Formats: sequence, structure tokens, C-alpha cells
Amino acid sequence: MLEVLRSSTGEPNQSTPNSIRALQILGASMRRQLLPIILAVSLVGFAGFARADGYENPRAAAPVALQVSNWTGFYANGGVGYGLWDSETTVVNPATGACVICSTTDHSGRGWLGEVGVGYDAQITEKIVLGAFFNYDFSSMKGTIEDQSINPLGGAGKTDNDSTWFVGARGGWLMTPSVLNYWASATPRPISAPQL
Repeated sequence: MLEVLRSSTGEPNQSTPNSIRALQILGASMRRQLLPIILAVSLVGFAGFARADGYENPRAAAPVALQVSNWTGFYANGGVGYGLWDSETTVVNPATGACVICSTTDHSGRGWLGEVGVGYDAQITEKIVLGAFFNYDFSSMKGTIEDQSINPLGGAGKTDNDSTWFVGARGGWLMTPSVLNYWASATPRPISAPQL
């Protein structure tokens, strides 16, 4: 069709419409560029329809499950460590409250220790936990005491804390479902005696 529109010299015929004349000027160069563009657009368009055998559309993600914790129940605990203790005292008359020996006396000790315990907690609301516990501490906390009311001539005694047990209660606030911030109150019963 383009050959008919050309003159005998090979130049575009002046009587042809403008749109055809533009194609004639661009000629083969335009056709070489147009073919890859059409091919690329077709491949992209048809790629959406291609599916491998057994391919399924991705499913919507399952909703995220919130962590649910229940703090109600029994528990056991244990631990070991090393400890230090220090105490400063003065001697007063129990009847009058007057200072008998007014200088401060320092008492101290140290040693290894361990603890075992059991308890029960009940989660009474979404955020509040209440409970009771029993702990037994075993240790070898040895130290000295210098109490001039026991020995007026001065001198030191020795102390050895072998074990302590206590019963108590605790109440707490759940900061997150897995973190409990609690306050405890207990009555300790030491099993030790100073040795002079």
C-alpha cells in the first residue's frame, strides 16, 4: 500500500493525507521500534493471567491472636546466692529510754544462702493478682556482734544464721500479660542464736 502512495522518485506523494505522510517519513525505523513496544506491552498484559499448575491466590493473613495469660495457680521457686548483712546499734535503758552506751556499734556478717518456696496466686481481675506464699531460706551467714550490754567489759560475740522461714501474702498489678509487678508482706522466723 505504501508503494502506491510513493511517486516514481521514491519521495512521498504530495497528494497523500498528512497521517500517512508521517508514517512514510518515519518508515522502517518506526516499524522496528514499534514492534518491541507492542511485544513488551502484550507480555506484561498476559503475565497477569499466567498461573503455574497448583498455584493458589494468597490467602488473607489470619488475625493476630492476643496473648492470653492466666496467673491463677500454684508455683514453686528456688535460688542460691551470696549475701552480706550490716547493723548499727546503740544501747538504751529500757525503763527510761536514756542512752546507756551512746556510741554506735557495728555488727556485720556474710555467707552463702539459698531459698525454696511454694505459693498460690489468683488472678481476680484482668489486671489484679493476689496470692499467698511460704519460703524457706537456708544459709551459712556468719558474723560478729559487739554489744557492751551483754558483755560490759567489751568483746565480740559470733552469730550464725542457718535458716529462716516466712509466710506471707502478695498483691500485684499486671503491667503486661506476662509481667507482674507485685508487693509482698511476710513474717520471718529466723532459726539462729548468737553465740558468746
